[in-house]
This record gives sequence, structure tokens and C-alpha cells, in this order.
Amino acid sequence: MSRTSNSDLSAPDQPGSLHQEIYDLRAALRSRPVIARALGMVQGRYDLDADTAFDLMREGAQRHNLKLSALAGGLLVAKAPAGPDWFPGRVRRAMPALSYVNDKQNNRTAALGSFLDVVLTVMDTGVGDLQLLDPLTGALNLEQHRNLSAEFIDFFATVADDSTPCGTAVRQRCRVIVKDVALDPPLAGTRSGEMVLNEGVRAIQSTPLLVQGGRCVAVVSTHHSAPGHSPTPAQLDQLDRLAAQTALWLDWHQRTIVLDALEYVHTQALRLR
Repeated sequence: MSRTSNSDLSAPDQPGSLHQEIYDLRAALRSRPVIARALGMVQGRYDLDADTAFDLMREGAQRHNLKLSALAGGLLVAKAPAGPDWFPGRVRRAMPALSYVNDKQNNRTAALGSFLDVVLTVMDTGVGDLQLLDPLTGALNLEQHRNLSAEFIDFFATVADDSTPCGTAVRQRCRVIVKDVALDPPLAGTRSGEMVLNEGVRAIQSTPLLVQGGRCVAVVSTHHSAPGHSPTPAQLDQLDRLAAQTALWLDWHQRTIVLDALEYVHTQALRLR
């Protein structure tokens, strides 16, 4: 497959398309084990039947604008409650501002979609993705993507090693720039490198989103068709400011919205016992 411009780096990946539907189905299947584990935990902890426990989890996710898989992950990561309040004495922090949204946004999917769109504009490309670090496994899970083929999306849905730019960015806690995928030692001659080249991508930058203490919460990557491409200092400066904002917001979301949802599930489950 040979492509010559970023505008050509596209695939039938619009909402409602067959490709998107297939990706969504596969993503749902990948999240099923996590949801099943969390469901079993809720059943056992509160002595509920499966249907009641699932309805409670679903309601908690919907009320707090969360994906069910995000709520399930929170249930599995958080320390078990020791009383009627799961997180007694917790102080709810104010939502951090995001310069790229016009109003306060606590919907993670919408906020991260806006973040990726503005990053692509800054980096002068239409192709890229955003991955979130899974606190359960330490792997990167694809959260948002733009103009990437179904094959590429499925292949990189979960990245669990550091042989790719995004994986290296997590391990090193710093940005990784690959000017030519065909010549890059970690990628050249690998299945991952082949997938990237088949997508028409020759240059990549991957930037980790870091919170206080250097903990990585996500990685945003942009893809370019021209070998040798490298972002300008001004572009990287803008990217770093956007990444810092979004990392702070993601940390707030995990410590506030997700915990609110867990508190809701806990409170309602105690009432059903």
C-alpha cells in the first residue's frame, strides 16, 4: 500500500460504518473479562444475583458518564470498602480547566475526543490515536483514534510491550520521535513495523501524559506520511501544554468521577442487601 499525503491516510472509519461497528464489537469483547470479574466481585461482596449486580453497575456507569468497562476497572483496582462509606473523608477536587472545550466536561470520551482533535490540528496531521494506561495490566489500551484502518486499530488495540514508540514513551516517561519507521531499529522488520508501513505511515511522535510524580496515564501519538518528518519546537511546546492539562484532568476524573461512581454502586448495593 503506497500513500503520499496525510490527507490520504484515511479509512472508512466513520461512526456508523461497518468498520467502526466491527471495531466496537471487538472492543466490547475485549472488555468482557474485566466486566465479568467486576460483576462477580459485586455479586459476592453484596450477596446479589447476577442480573441485579449487572443492572447496578450499568446504572452507576450511566449516571456518571462512564463506560461500563471503566467502572469495572475501578471496582477491581480500588481497595474493598470497610464501612458504609467506601472512601470516608474524601475531598472532591474541582474540575481542572481544559482550554480546548467551551464548557465543563466530565464525560471522558467526549473530553478525550476533543483533546485528540486539537492535538492533530496542532501537529498538522489528520491521523493519530490516544491510548490510556490500564492500571490493572500496565498495558496501553486504545481509547481514541482518527483515520486509521480497522486492521491497524485491531492490531494495536492493546500494546503490552515497549517495542513500539508508544510503549517506549511509557517506559522512558518521555516523548519518542521516529523520523522513519522503515529504518527505526525497534520497528524495522517487525510485524508492528509492517502494520505501520502498510498504513502509509513513515514518521511518528508519541508523547506520554504524565501526572505529578512522573506517573504515566496515557500516550498520544500522531502519524505522518513523509519520512524524515519532525515536529517543530513550537508544535511540541503546544502539545506539551495540552498534554499537561489533559493528564491533570484524567487524574482528576479517576480520583473524582470514577470514585463517585464506585460510591454510588456501594451505597445502592448496601440498600439491596
